[in-house]
Amino acid sequence: MPDAPRSTGRPDTRDRVLRLLQRSGADLTVQQIATQLEVHPNTVRFHLDTLESRGLVHQVPSAPDGPGRPALKVSATEAMDPEGPRHYQALAGALATALSGSPNSAELAQRAGQTWADQVLAQRHPAPSEDPEAVLLEVLDEASFAPVRTGEDEIGLRSCPFLELVDSSEQIVCSVHLGLMRRTLAALGSDRDVVRLQPFVRPGLCVAHLTGSRTRGGER
Repeated sequence: MPDAPRSTGRPDTRDRVLRLLQRSGADLTVQQIATQLEVHPNTVRFHLDTLESRGLVHQVPSAPDGPGRPALKVSATEAMDPEGPRHYQALAGALATALSGSPNSAELAQRAGQTWADQVLAQRHPAPSEDPEAVLLEVLDEASFAPVRTGEDEIGLRSCPFLELVDSSEQIVCSVHLGLMRRTLAALGSDRDVVRLQPFVRPGLCVAHLTGSRTRGGER
């Protein structure tokens, strides 16, 4: 699943400039923006250039109100910022909490993991000759699980990309991971299956247990 293009948290100055223009619904000068946000006018100009290049603000002609050139005014356009703050962690937490209340929550979470695997494999296009378990390790590594072989029938996971949700929704998180691994092996024609995901066998390590025989890409 793709990550957020920008980190969440406290809005940066560019976001504050854009939000001010959007909330005001008025044409504002650089000085007006700088005064309201308590930043230097040059800082405002810098961010306005970026916002204008992205089509989020535009310059507005203004009539002179005295000698000299009229002050530059800008206004927000009717567009959403494709690189604005994202709160995917909050969304994931809300979905996990809602899913936890379902009587078949683990099954539904595994389905989500299976869908994740389908999306990843559709982008990778693995060759039929590739070892399914080698591909699985690559998939897990790219998804930030930091996988390692801990045994012939085990894959250790030294990192969890949803660690913040484990305390409140461990079953959901682990079921998503289990669905991802099981579907990846099945889609690649492996005779092996991940029968169990054991969370935190020790600090910093979860273990996926495999069963079956390796009949493709590394027979035994």
